[in-house]
Amino acid sequence: MDDTQFILDAFRVVFRTVRLNSAQVEKDLGISSAQLFILQKLQPSEWVTINEIAFRTKTDQSSVSVVVKKLINEKLLLKKTNPVDRRSVLVSLSLIGLKFYKSTKQLAQNQLLMGTESLNSNEKQLLAALLEKFLRGAGLQNEEAALFFENGKRHAKKPKSK
Repeated sequence: MDDTQFILDAFRVVFRTVRLNSAQVEKDLGISSAQLFILQKLQPSEWVTINEIAFRTKTDQSSVSVVVKKLINEKLLLKKTNPVDRRSVLVSLSLIGLKFYKSTKQLAQNQLLMGTESLNSNEKQLLAALLEKFLRGAGLQNEEAALFFENGKRHAKKPKSK
């Protein structure tokens, strides 16, 4: 196998894993894996900013904001004005959102984070530089890096009780 095939096969493994995982989460819970990913990055009874969620998910704030709005509309998150900075909002798990938070669904996004965190600092810098060059070469450098498979309207299903 040559290097190009290995690289493309590695992308295929990642894309397939994320796609299948996302489809299973949506089938079982009625929300996207991106929505579940955000819910599982929150702690019960805490109120956090969109920026904090973006930091925890390693995702751009604008992408997180879109998903958070959907979670608020689905009543999975509560929101209130930030008393420290009245221009921003804080969000917290609702009682329904807490049930999703407790879901034991394993998310492909967490596998990707674990894989990334298994690299040392130099390896991360090298991989980032190579991926940046790859994206430029593929003409994809200006594409939005939204949360995985978060692009359609979904309606939450009540999580199955254990």
